[in-house]
Amino acid sequence: MAEFINSLSPRVYLEAFCGYCWVGERVRCPRRYFSDLNENVVMMWQALQAGWKPPTSVSEEEYVRLKNLTKPSALRGFVGTTCAFGGGFFNTYARDKKDPTKNFAAQGARQMLRRMHGLRDGIFNIMDYRRAMNSIRADVIYLDPPYADTSTYVGVEPFDSAKFWQEVRVRSDGARRILVSEYKAPKDFTVVFTTQSRMGLSTKAEHGLQKELREEHLFEFEPPKGRRMVAFGSLLEG
Repeated sequence: MAEFINSLSPRVYLEAFCGYCWVGERVRCPRRYFSDLNENVVMMWQALQAGWKPPTSVSEEEYVRLKNLTKPSALRGFVGTTCAFGGGFFNTYARDKKDPTKNFAAQGARQMLRRMHGLRDGIFNIMDYRRAMNSIRADVIYLDPPYADTSTYVGVEPFDSAKFWQEVRVRSDGARRILVSEYKAPKDFTVVFTTQSRMGLSTKAEHGLQKELREEHLFEFEPPKGRRMVAFGSLLEG
C-alpha cells in the first residue's frame, strides 16, 4: 500500500483509522496526520513521541486490570495492542504454546520503539474519519476501516459500512485522492492497487496452520459520467 501512496508524491497525508500505522510509517511525505477513535492507541503513539518507554513485562493479572479500566491511557493502548492474542485490541491474553517463556510485552516494546523512528514527525489526533477528513486539508487520504462483518473495539458502536462508502463518495471531489483498503467495495469504486496479505493481524502461521492468503485492494470512487470533478491538487493551492 505504501509504495502506491508514495508514487502519488503526497504533500499532506492523512491516515484515518490509523491503528498501528503499518502503512503510514512507510509513507514519505512532508506532513503526515494520523487519527483514530481508539483514544488509548493514539495516546500510546503520542507518549512514544514524547519519549515514553513502554513496560517490558506485563502479567496476566495486570492485563486484566487494564482491560477492565474505563479511563484511556498510553499504557492501555500498548498492553491492549501488544499483549493481546492475534493483535486484536484486548483480545485474550497472548500466549505462545510452543514457547511458554515468550515475552510479548518485551517484544512489543522493542517493535514500537523501533517503529517510532518512522513516525516521530507524525501528528496524531483522536477523532473519527469524518471529522478528520473535514478538518485536515490532505491531498492523499488513506482509509483502512473495519472490514465489513467484523467486530470493532470494545465500547465502540458497530461500524456502519454503508454510511462509510457514502461519505467517501461525497468527499471524492477530485481535489484529493481518497484511497480505501478493503477486500471488496461497491460497484462504483475502482481498484487502483492490489497486494496479498494473510488474514488476521499476525502474518505468521499459528499452531502449525497457515493463514489464508487473500488479495487486499485499494479502492477509489469512480464518479458517474458527467459529474464535474475539481482539478487534482487545487485543494492545496493558494
